[in-house]
Amino acid sequence: MEQYCLGFEKKQMKVFLSLLCFFYCNINAETNKTHITLQHQRPRRAMLAGHGDVWTMKSEDRLDGNLLATGYFYNGLNGKNLGRTLGINNNSTITIEPNQQGSVDSQFLVRTPDDVPASEAMFDLSYFSKHAGVMFSWFQHLDGIEEGFHSAFHMPVIVSHHQIKLDVIREVFDENAKSSITDFLAGKDGKRMTGNLAEPLAFGKIIKGHHIVHGIADIEFLLGYNFLYDSPHYLGCDFTVIVPTGTKKTGSKLFEPSVGTRHYTVGIGLNGHGQVFRGRRHRLNAYFDANLYFVMKAFEKRMLGIKDVPFGHYYLAAKREGSGATDTAFFPAAHILTRDVKVGSLYIFEGASGFAYGYRNFTFDFGYQLYHKAKERVSLKDDWIDHEFVIPQPDKKTDDVIGSTVADVFLPLNKDVIDCDAAASPEQLTHSIYVCLSHTCFDVDYPLTLAGGALYEHAHNPQTALTGYQIFFKAGLSF
Repeated sequence: MEQYCLGFEKKQMKVFLSLLCFFYCNINAETNKTHITLQHQRPRRAMLAGHGDVWTMKSEDRLDGNLLATGYFYNGLNGKNLGRTLGINNNSTITIEPNQQGSVDSQFLVRTPDDVPASEAMFDLSYFSKHAGVMFSWFQHLDGIEEGFHSAFHMPVIVSHHQIKLDVIREVFDENAKSSITDFLAGKDGKRMTGNLAEPLAFGKIIKGHHIVHGIADIEFLLGYNFLYDSPHYLGCDFTVIVPTGTKKTGSKLFEPSVGTRHYTVGIGLNGHGQVFRGRRHRLNAYFDANLYFVMKAFEKRMLGIKDVPFGHYYLAAKREGSGATDTAFFPAAHILTRDVKVGSLYIFEGASGFAYGYRNFTFDFGYQLYHKAKERVSLKDDWIDHEFVIPQPDKKTDDVIGSTVADVFLPLNKDVIDCDAAASPEQLTHSIYVCLSHTCFDVDYPLTLAGGALYEHAHNPQTALTGYQIFFKAGLSF
């Protein structure tokens, strides 16, 4: 009897743990997305580590300015998780077959003639992100205006690299139409046949390989005031304006790389720096930095989804009055779902705290950084016109008359089925630790600083943000 009870308790525990795991996975699942915005590429507090001693010092013989160049490289590691986000039903392995229930029906993507086998495909998706560049910074004390005032300017010039891995597990190639599912998703044009005309995919294309853009990732202006500016300590606040200079997305590719943003941003911050102790050769300082950014609304081009239809944005659609005897080609729904949308109501919080231990001219920084971004809100820029576009039933051909009955129409593309949330990036939360070793020649007329460091960032939910590492090197000159 006792053994039976123990076995029953173990079984209950297994069921409980399974339910807990299922509940946790579904709570953290972000999937069936058409877009994801990764962490911003602007200056982060960790990249300014190793510069505190230089920034706080003043001299009557100089202008109390600092120039700093920071080269860095960031590598994202959670490509499989991003594959689930931009995949379907929380899975990066996508199966596209005819008559699929609750998944992707291949008959809606490639209209195969009745006398040939329907197209099929199973493939695994992963999305990796890297970026590298140089951030140019200028720090300036403004004691000539009022003691405690200071300003800063940051301009990151970066190269953004996205890689899409598409591993085909199996695929049935349509010899008649000369088109496969992966060819269709890559935007390749198959053989056109009377009665089964279809335009090639022009938006949201899944093209495996490397995709690179470069440019200036937004310019940041900062004006601050230290209301406590005693020599070994300071406590102050600042106001930031960020001007968008980034690239403009076209929506032609899924997981399209970009530089910077299209949003003006203003921020307020509170920061402090204090001396824990100072000896003849040794010193220890503590610091913190907290910033809240308000992101202004802006228009971006994004691909919307279709509610309860995974990959429905790739299904072939038709204009109701355009179908019939004229044999008007069907087109992927992405062509009408990719449009300018309003993205706004965002805020970003960044906080960091750390210690800087110094020995003579060397300084070692160790710190923690928090990044939190609110969920995006996406809405249509222009009104959606109902009863104009439909997804025809899979047996309908381009030379058939498309009516309004269930026999003709699988789904009317009206506003009530358009999924704006699919194009909105979810809430992001990451935790980072960083280290930095710097050396400053304090005894020369124009102190020179050389430093190197590294950061590891962990996303609370790896399906919403990057988990990765960053290395950086910097050189600064005080004048």
